Amino acid sequence: MPAKRRAAHPEVIVAGSVYWDLIFFNLNQPPTLGEEVRTDRFTMTPGGGGSITAIGLARLGVRTQLRTYVGRDRLGQLLFDAMQREGLDLSGVKRHPTLGTAVSVAFSTTGDRGFLTYKGSAAETGELLRGWRWSAARHVHFAGMRPPFAPHVSLLEKLRHARITTSLDIGWNPEVYADPGFREIVKRVTIFMPSQRDAQWFTQRSDPREAVDALGTLVPVPVVKLGPGGAVGLAQGRPVAVPPPQVQMVDTTGAGDAFNAGFIWAFLRGEPVARCLAAGNICGAFSTRAAGGTQAFPTLREFRTALREASR
Repeated sequence: MPAKRRAAHPEVIVAGSVYWDLIFFNLNQPPTLGEEVRTDRFTMTPGGGGSITAIGLARLGVRTQLRTYVGRDRLGQLLFDAMQREGLDLSGVKRHPTLGTAVSVAFSTTGDRGFLTYKGSAAETGELLRGWRWSAARHVHFAGMRPPFAPHVSLLEKLRHARITTSLDIGWNPEVYADPGFREIVKRVTIFMPSQRDAQWFTQRSDPREAVDALGTLVPVPVVKLGPGGAVGLAQGRPVAVPPPQVQMVDTTGAGDAFNAGFIWAFLRGEPVARCLAAGNICGAFSTRAAGGTQAFPTLREFRTALREASR
C-alpha cells in the first residue's frame, strides 16, 4: 500500500481510528428486532474521528498527516484510496496484520441516530500510538484514546516539551470517562473538545457553561460542543457561547469531528476563542447537509465566506 511522502513536515498530525461509515438516513424510525425498514437513502463514506477531522483539515488547506490502522482486506484498500484522494499524507497509515477494516453502520432519523460498529483494526489504534516515535508538526489531534493511559501520558509530555500543541476528542466512550487515569490525559492536552453529554459525564455538571468552567481548571482551552446549539468555550476565564449557522440538516453523523477541523484551523492561526468556535460551528453545521461527516464539508471558499458573515 504505497503512500507518497510529503516534502514538507505536516502542520497537523491526526491520530485516531478510521472506519467505513455505512449510513442509512432520513429514516422515520430505526429497525427493531424482527422488523425490516426499507429506504432509498444510503451512502458509504470514510468515517471515524481520525478520518473526518483529517479530511476536513486537508480541505481547509492544512498539511495533514493521518496515523491509523486499516485492515489488509479490500475495504482497507478502498478506504486508503479514498483518503489519499483527499490529499492526506498517509505515510503513517499501517495495515493491521490480522484484523479487518473497521465498519460502522448508522441509522439516522430526523431527530437522532444510532450505530452498529465492528471495531476491527480500529481497536488497535492505541497500540499504534504507544509505539509512535513522534515527528515534527505544529499540532497533534487525538481522535480517541483508550487505556492503558501511562504511555499516552508520556507521549503528551514529550509533545508539550517540544512545544507542540495538542487536542483531544474521544467520542462515545463512557468507560473512558469513568477511568481515573483519564484525568491525567486531559490535564496534559491543550484543547479538550467533548460533546455536551461527554462533558456532563466527566464533570458531573449538566449546565454546559458550568461544565466548560470546570474543564478550564484542567485544560488551557476547553470546548463543549452543543450540537444544534453551537458550542461554548472560555474567553479570558468566562464562558462564551457561539451559535451555529442555519442549514438544511440531512444527517448529523460526524458533525462533531468536522467541528474539530474548523476549530483547529482557527486555533493554529491564533484566532480568539469566539472565532475558533464560529469556525468549528461552520464546519460542523455544513457537514450535516449530506450523509456522513465529509460529503458536505464546506469548501475553503464556502468556509471563508461563512466565517466573514459570522464576524459581522
